[in-house]
Amino acid sequence: MKDKFIVVHDMGTSSDKAALVSVHGKLIAEVEENYPLYHPKPGFAEQNPDDLWDAIYKTTKELLKQTSVNPRDIAGITMASQSQCILPVDEKGRPLRTMISWLDGRSAEIMRTKVWKQPKIQGYNPFRLLKYLTITGGAPGHTGKDQIGMLLWLKEHEPEIFKRTYKFLDAKDYITYKLTGEFVTSVDLAYIWWMVDSRKKQYK
Repeated sequence: MKDKFIVVHDMGTSSDKAALVSVHGKLIAEVEENYPLYHPKPGFAEQNPDDLWDAIYKTTKELLKQTSVNPRDIAGITMASQSQCILPVDEKGRPLRTMISWLDGRSAEIMRTKVWKQPKIQGYNPFRLLKYLTITGGAPGHTGKDQIGMLLWLKEHEPEIFKRTYKFLDAKDYITYKLTGEFVTSVDLAYIWWMVDSRKKQYK
């Protein structure tokens, strides 16, 4: 029986590290492709989603080139990635703006004053945080920089884009859509986004 292979991607903040492994776990080859992180304003951090997709395409192609593996012998593609990013897309999955990185800090003030209700003290209200952690299992971003604040920032500062958005995708969600044409997310990202009631395992 002919060997089958898996393409593994680790799509980080600065590069995509890809590997080709056999279905038995043997490492066949590995490559890396870098992409930029943009800072249009102080405290802002964004990426072009096309840069991420181009890196996935190039590393996959290079793995097949180096190993001469037939694409028909690829049993699957799997991915780990940076998370807590925001990319608004339309109904056809087309990005409406650049992706806001998990490193972005523009929403910290919104989180402090509007979500955690602490106008005078920097940081989270521990009682409100505990409630949301208990229900969703969400992972709060550093100094309050997470998806809730990013969504509120977009609604306030870019209302036209917010209105036109069909889905808000994380980095891995966008690549998954490009590969499959389906809007889906993984369980880990669903919980991190604070959008799942962990008690019922349902979106809120």
